[in-house]
Amino acid sequence: MLPTSVRRGYARAKARMLLKELAIPGPPVPIEEILEQYKVLREYAFDLEAPTTVKFRGKYIIFIPPSGNEFRDRWSFAHEFAHIYLKHFEIYPVNRIVMGQAIDLLGEKELYILDRECDIFVSELLMPKEWMYNAIDSPVLNMREVGELKDLFQVSWEAMLNRLDELKIAVDGRTKRHVGSAENERADRKV
Repeated sequence: MLPTSVRRGYARAKARMLLKELAIPGPPVPIEEILEQYKVLREYAFDLEAPTTVKFRGKYIIFIPPSGNEFRDRWSFAHEFAHIYLKHFEIYPVNRIVMGQAIDLLGEKELYILDRECDIFVSELLMPKEWMYNAIDSPVLNMREVGELKDLFQVSWEAMLNRLDELKIAVDGRTKRHVGSAENERADRKV
């Protein structure tokens, strides 16, 4: 079986279901505690180029290369957890380790679909629509207010700007694609 389309509604519903199941009252979502509750180990691996998840002796281990940004690392751990929670490894032939090498069994299009589902899940998990609207006083925010939201939800500038764009909330009168990202990337490194 191969993924053929991004299940946006499903990913959002699963994130809301998890928040409700764990009775998380508000931001920031304790992703580390969620991983512990689901018995998922998390490790930093300096020699990795990208986050990866391994199932070993029935347990999942998430490895990520440290980014130097705690909020970005939280997103990476949550993204990899989404693959587990959405059962991507059980439903689809994602990849296998053969003689020490990871072999992708899905094409780029299928991998993109699964990664997009995870991003949608994580966006709704870490920045639920309802919580975002409750935290925002105005449909137009300035960069200081975006920074406050980023800190409240403990996500990167990029994640927050993407979420605001999804929710059609303008920043300095513009949508995310018009806000300079270089400034935000520099600010991210300072966190």
